Amino acid sequence: MARPPFMNAAGPEPAQMVRGIAEIRSAAPDFLSDLRDQYGKLLQFPIPKPLTYLVSDPAWVDYVLRTNAKNYGKATIQYRTLALVTGYGLLAADNTAWREQRRMLQPAFHHDVVAGVVQHSVAATSQVLSKLDNSVNTEIDLDHEMMQLALNVVGSALFGSDFQLRAKSVVSATLKGLDVVVSRARTPIFPPKWVPTPLNLKLQRANKTLERAVDQIVTAAEQTPQLNTISQLLVTELSAGNITRSQVRDELVTFIVAGHETVASALSWALHLLSLNQDVQHRLAAEAVEVLGQRDPEFADYAKLKYAKAVFNEAMRLYPPAWVLTRNAIAADEIDGVEIAPGSLIVISPWVVHRDKTAWPDPTKFDPDRFLTEDRIPSGAFIPFGLGNRMCIGRDFAMFEGVIALAMLARKFKFDPVNKILPLPSVTVRPKHGLLLKLSAR
Repeated sequence: MARPPFMNAAGPEPAQMVRGIAEIRSAAPDFLSDLRDQYGKLLQFPIPKPLTYLVSDPAWVDYVLRTNAKNYGKATIQYRTLALVTGYGLLAADNTAWREQRRMLQPAFHHDVVAGVVQHSVAATSQVLSKLDNSVNTEIDLDHEMMQLALNVVGSALFGSDFQLRAKSVVSATLKGLDVVVSRARTPIFPPKWVPTPLNLKLQRANKTLERAVDQIVTAAEQTPQLNTISQLLVTELSAGNITRSQVRDELVTFIVAGHETVASALSWALHLLSLNQDVQHRLAAEAVEVLGQRDPEFADYAKLKYAKAVFNEAMRLYPPAWVLTRNAIAADEIDGVEIAPGSLIVISPWVVHRDKTAWPDPTKFDPDRFLTEDRIPSGAFIPFGLGNRMCIGRDFAMFEGVIALAMLARKFKFDPVNKILPLPSVTVRPKHGLLLKLSAR
């Protein structure tokens, strides 16, 4: 098959894409990595509208996401599809709307507020540790436990202590909604959301559940004000007439989705990698004992848990929760000598970027020591939270949570592999059949 005339950069021909459909559906990140190896760090897909490019060079990733970010917006099919669940909250909003939302929500992520995440992380991790006490010397799905841990942290820290009472229905609705998002993303043609197909009805039921949970959160915030929570901040803005109730819903659901599954994914893959690398696991446990003894972690301990932070970062390098990002070119530009027309779609895969051999020697090896000298990491080479002005507002929140949880888990338990774990590239990269590990007391 001839190369399409609209392609102005190296890339796969249509026949190669057709042959790769099965791999695209089951292992898209590796498929993108293979294309990068074959065609280079800037390649074009055989798609006429929009013209679509994969950018993998860390320097150009930095250019798109940071230095020339004003020219690359989020008006893409990825975020429009995600908005079916989250609405146009901070994650999916673009340009002016995003800047207004970011300004409004920033106080809820002030350093002093984020510092309180340690307390919530300790409480949530302690709950998991108590439950795991009953599973010593048995095999257990740690992915399920990390999902619950992450939900409890984001729920109590951002929405108030009574959030856990609604956690089960919120988790179920969120996951069902995201299943629909993934299904639509994998289907080239799908009916409008008002058509009563099974998937659309599933989405409607999930959104109704989320809206009921949001209504309860808002009511609780109105009746029992709790300072320094997202819900209280939004209710204050709602009362002042600065935002609508629909906007409150979108922001709260966005934080449930973004602050829950992403951190859970990172923790699960960290435990998986630790189970395969007992020396790293032992070193992590030794640091936890040295820094913490047998007491609960405190805010000041975060800076001392340097190896735990390195482990968490290295896990996100190999298994970035958000494995693909997209941007829409607003005006004409040039990337690596290739002319980029307005409206072009720029695809950036942290999975691919994090395996760049020039930035990461022996890139598939799990080596937390890479992050003990973070100043050596080129800008654009490590992007689990994005980059530039649109870097995830909850980055510090997630780091505190992940580091504290890993230290407490490794201090108490030893984790051993049971079977082969395969990645499932959904909205985030998750273990395909859960994370079954053997648990033993340390």
